[in-house]
Amino acid sequence: MTTTRPVRACSLAAPARCGTAADPVSSTCDDLTVLVQRSAAGDEAAFAAIYDATAPLVLGLALGVLRNPVQAEEVAEEAYLQVWTRCARFDPAQGSVITWILTIVHHRAVSRRRSSEGCLERDVHSRGHRSGLRTLHAPRSAR
Repeated sequence: MTTTRPVRACSLAAPARCGTAADPVSSTCDDLTVLVQRSAAGDEAAFAAIYDATAPLVLGLALGVLRNPVQAEEVAEEAYLQVWTRCARFDPAQGSVITWILTIVHHRAVSRRRSSEGCLERDVHSRGHRSGLRTLHAPRSAR
């Protein structure tokens, strides 16, 4: 049985703490990097620890972009699925785990928002267009 160390989430309020002398014992970002590596090998407990450490930030970011709790939860779920399937591709030389995860969440949330806004605009446009057609094709007595 594999045991995991407790993981603290990287604080957005004090990002300088991750990987610096301010956190001499073990930086959280290093812990998350190890957890991602273990997740890439199929360790579900490691992935659960990643989720536990990052969920408040992930949901907060998604909710901030979307302003809709249901859509934010859906985007978070999709983002975690993407993180799980792409753990092996994570490169610590390109940035921290938390930055990688939040970038995925942000891209998905912005994409979802644009898609939702586009659907709304198309719906409003098509309603206006259809009502104009009804006026043209209505019997003369109804006009």
